[in-house]
Amino acid sequence: LRLSHEVGESSVLDLPETGSLRSGDIEAVWLRRPGRLDVSGLVPDAHLEFVTREWRDCLWGWLDGLDARMVSPLAAQERATKPRQLDAARAAGLRVPRTCVTNDVDTWRDFVARFDGEVIHKTLTQTRLMMMQTLPCGSGDEAFLDSLAVSPVILQERIRGPRDVRLTIIGSEVFGAVMRTPPDVADCRLVLGSSYEVWQVPTGTESQLLDMMERLGLVFGTVDLKIAADGEP
Repeated sequence: LRLSHEVGESSVLDLPETGSLRSGDIEAVWLRRPGRLDVSGLVPDAHLEFVTREWRDCLWGWLDGLDARMVSPLAAQERATKPRQLDAARAAGLRVPRTCVTNDVDTWRDFVARFDGEVIHKTLTQTRLMMMQTLPCGSGDEAFLDSLAVSPVILQERIRGPRDVRLTIIGSEVFGAVMRTPPDVADCRLVLGSSYEVWQVPTGTESQLLDMMERLGLVFGTVDLKIAADGEP
């Protein structure tokens, strides 16, 4: 990868497979889960963090300066952490289960006890190595709680219901797909081979979702909803 960026002038990105790309020719950029440039093996480990930061500021600064539509803006993607997503959903009027982000063992135990064990836990981010699934809290968690201090997790009141919805939001359009979920499954992504049907998004819910996206500054996103036993998304 070679990048030459003269501030205030046209810049050139040389890609090994597709050749040169001039900044003035770029009309739109779709950044799906932007990662970081991998320079491991090229520099000593002691300098790895520094070189990675240098590339990050170079690339992101170049992308932010493009006169192009960005899907979605880099700063908005960086700020759209799961806690902030949930805050935006609540502010938009969507129902959000009781949620706690913690690395404290006593807080974990108190939260789980408050809902009589009807709690799920999940990560704040994903790893490239494996899928980090949502799991119900249970007695087996005790063996791992000593390591909780190292990394916080999300605890959430478990909402049981017969259906799960995956929404894709692009601009002002919302597309919904619904699947039926077995009652004992906490993560519908693990129900392989399930069939999906089109879900007509209620007008009120659609308005709330678009309000949430505007609060987050995003123009593309996917949203997971659980349809509760009472039918409320």
